[in-house]
Amino acid sequence: MTHRVLHVSDTHFAAPVHAGEPPGVDPVARLEAVLAAVAAEGFAPDLVVHTGDVADDGSLDAVQLVYERLTAVAPTVAVPGNHDDPGLVRDAFGPPEAAVGPWRVVGIDTVIPGEVGGHSRALPAVVAAADGPTILLMHHPVRSRSTHPWFRVAGSEDAAALLAASPHPWLVLSGHTHEVCEEATGPAGRVRLWGGPATRYALRHTGDAWEIVPGQTGARLIELGDDGSVAARVVRA
Repeated sequence: MTHRVLHVSDTHFAAPVHAGEPPGVDPVARLEAVLAAVAAEGFAPDLVVHTGDVADDGSLDAVQLVYERLTAVAPTVAVPGNHDDPGLVRDAFGPPEAAVGPWRVVGIDTVIPGEVGGHSRALPAVVAAADGPTILLMHHPVRSRSTHPWFRVAGSEDAAALLAASPHPWLVLSGHTHEVCEEATGPAGRVRLWGGPATRYALRHTGDAWEIVPGQTGARLIELGDDGSVAARVVRA
């Protein structure tokens, strides 16, 4: 049996009085375009996962709008990003926990209040509790194309080593960089580190620098087999 998961990130919704960046980009229209592209693929997810920056301004109204739109597609779990109020995200979406076939889905809060970068302090407990294949949601990535400290979780190499030492398969989904990144690590590549894309706008990272790029927003369509197989593709919009 195949189970389908839709990964979205960095919707950056905002209250009308908050302009956000980049100017002139409507986050609602951008999310609608991405969801339309997903539907055009004939992809009907069993679960939607959101890896943070639900809101650009941290507002309850913005979080609620994203919650209502995504749960109209499928049950949704989410973790907060550095633009979010973590309490509001949890109040709206509930605990970041679910199950998809044999895969357990769990999210961790990587937000450091008032900072762009994130932490991984909750990771050891999640790894210790794993008893099978796990999808881990975290806003800040373990690894990315960027060398800037904002765009990797603090303690990233320790986090990667911890995941690699686990006997279970891991699919780690993140956001924050607004860029697609896919890496397999650990024995037999059983730890998959997948970042992005974002729905509101895309970035390209080179070293410590980054720039906005057109045409690279979208979502990831993931198919999970009961046999532990994983297949995915990115749809652009």
